[in-house]
Amino acid sequence: MTSQNYDEPCGFSFMEVVVVAGYPKVLLLHGTGVSCYFFCIYPQAIETLTGALFQRPPLIAAVKRQLRVRTIYESKLVEYDPERRLGIFWVSCEAGTYIRTLCVHLGLLLGVGGQMQELRRVRSGILGEKDNMVTMHDVLDAQWQYDNNKDDNYLRRVILPLEKLLTSHKRLVMKDSAVNAICYGAKIMLPGVLRYEDGIELNQEIVVITTKGEAICLGKKLYVLVHSKLQK
Repeated sequence: MTSQNYDEPCGFSFMEVVVVAGYPKVLLLHGTGVSCYFFCIYPQAIETLTGALFQRPPLIAAVKRQLRVRTIYESKLVEYDPERRLGIFWVSCEAGTYIRTLCVHLGLLLGVGGQMQELRRVRSGILGEKDNMVTMHDVLDAQWQYDNNKDDNYLRRVILPLEKLLTSHKRLVMKDSAVNAICYGAKIMLPGVLRYEDGIELNQEIVVITTKGEAICLGKKLYVLVHSKLQK
């Protein structure tokens, strides 16, 4: 399996599951004649919309439109144009947060209404926009280079191993003899464990890997081993 840090143009849709995402977005406010007032309360309004918030997905959405809670970890105003009534702000949020809904709520909080004009994802999990960002043209060129010249160097720079997304996880290494059984749904049993990292907390998500560093699956620590003969 592979991963890709894709630079998505405006107007395209690209969905992925992430833990934390960072977004700068452009918000259009509909009020007139009170731009100075908006400029003064805009930062306070953005800071108000942090923490656990109720959200209902928009009419056009990929999920069922039911009320749910999503967490906004941090929000800050980047720029505001009083003449065009356009504001740019940055948000760090939980996966599944609808930024369109957040912009509508911000407009309601200001008392004038608002809508999202533009959205850019600047971080997804541990990957940021400066981490080997590529475009679909890069993918096309890399595939052409491989098909016509049998040169995979460009392709290897564009398509990254899946394990790059999991470098922040604690690791549990399985013996080669146990890998196939786990891939078919077997439980992780003590005899099949080769070693593990220190400091794994209860209910913490970890990555289970082979001795070659290949990811097998993700898991959680469910209980504490009192007596262990594991090699650390």
